[in-house]
Amino acid sequence: MVLKDEGRRRKLSGNGHETAAERKAAAEENMAAAAAAASSMGANATFTYGTALYGFAASIPSGLLKKIEADPRVKSVDEDATVQLDPIELGGDRRRLAQTTPWGISRVKGGATYTGTGRAWVIDTGIDLDHPDLNVDKVKSKTYAGKTPDDENGHGMLDLLDLLLMLVLLLCA
Repeated sequence: MVLKDEGRRRKLSGNGHETAAERKAAAEENMAAAAAAASSMGANATFTYGTALYGFAASIPSGLLKKIEADPRVKSVDEDATVQLDPIELGGDRRRLAQTTPWGISRVKGGATYTGTGRAWVIDTGIDLDHPDLNVDKVKSKTYAGKTPDDENGHGMLDLLDLLLMLVLLLCA
């Protein structure tokens, strides 16, 4: 459930000049506002969003759904869904395509031999934890869709689903 931005308690300027503490405080205030909105609608929020999206996730009984959809604070309501991609078929042969190292990884010297302290966080459907060109921190890798952050689609990183997710985040910002 995405709520209209008017309900956010704290908006950031969007120019990137806020400190990490200011961004964290804004997210926490917005998540608290989203939880309060969910409660006032009669929904039990299982997760709240306060940064890229402003809203909450909840199990909503069908009798309450129409009431929530009609609430003037609500921007959109979408049902959660899990999407799985099948391996690509080439002439009837189901196999994974060979991967290449994207130019950006080489450009920032981010291959398997990287020993610096810089980090990059990627929102994705998964990552190939054992890819020879990536130095993946398996301990810090997280998943919110499956049992493991390991890519199960054979591509390693960016795909059409990721592009759609980025588009949604841009439209909602």
